Amino acid sequence: MVERTASGAERRRYYRIDEEVYLTHRRVASEHLDEAIARLDEKRARYCFLNDLDLAREEQLPAWCLLRERHPQVADYLLYLEKRIDAVAKHVAEHVGLTYGPKQRVNISAQGLRFYSPKPYGEEDYVELQIVLPDRRCVLVIGGVVWCVDDPHAPPEERYAVAVDFDYIHEADRELLVKHIQETQRRRLAEQAAADDEAP
Repeated sequence: MVERTASGAERRRYYRIDEEVYLTHRRVASEHLDEAIARLDEKRARYCFLNDLDLAREEQLPAWCLLRERHPQVADYLLYLEKRIDAVAKHVAEHVGLTYGPKQRVNISAQGLRFYSPKPYGEEDYVELQIVLPDRRCVLVIGGVVWCVDDPHAPPEERYAVAVDFDYIHEADRELLVKHIQETQRRRLAEQAAADDEAP
């Protein structure tokens, strides 16, 4: 189930990166927030089940390592079954009919998102977000608007810069964002180091 995140000083700090994602966003009226949360849970079951499988795998890793020490053949067979399940799950995920939003560059963490919008949002607004990462993994969240800045000189589709804190997000989706950001940072650092080594 999608859970409400901590607020204020209780919020954890997360790394942020600039990234290109497929993004869909829409305003949620406060009186319809409960309906939006229920709808988010239903959509997650269809579009985000790979995230749940990843989280379950991470939670069971200590038990699997212990099993590997005591019964390596059983552990190897379970690993084989897990890979087969992953293959089936990825095949299903590719055929669930997920509709991608426009691709845009955002600034993202596991706690929030800054994106561009052709329409303004108010600081009391909630926003329903569908974020599809470069690897086609989907994250569904509801966030509260922190600020919205009007830039009349920007292209019409990017006129408003909007910052959102993730107020309702499933633990598996947050962990996916944490892992994606960490792996992206490591890859970019390695690429930069390689480029520096090749420079004259």
